[in-house]
Amino acid sequence: RAPELTDRHLEMLAFVFKEQHLGNALELVQAGKVKRLVAERSGRACYQVKGKSSSRKGSEEAYLCFPEHYCSCRAFQWDVLTRCEQL
Repeated sequence: RAPELTDRHLEMLAFVFKEQHLGNALELVQAGKVKRLVAERSGRACYQVKGKSSSRKGSEEAYLCFPEHYCSCRAFQWDVLTRCEQL
């Protein structure tokens, strides 16, 4: 069973992340579109996120997210890599 987010958790997340990004992330989690993947040998984890495709209207695409480092989605490419912002 996944741990529940308390109001305190949400306050801390809202302090760190932009409201738009936090809202989008919470919607994906609540919709069950985030899956944690763990490597058997190393124990390292990344996340598979199913989100809207930017290239195919109305369809979903799976993205890989490596905590604190990289995400293959267009939002990460635009906000972080192109505009040099932090999520």
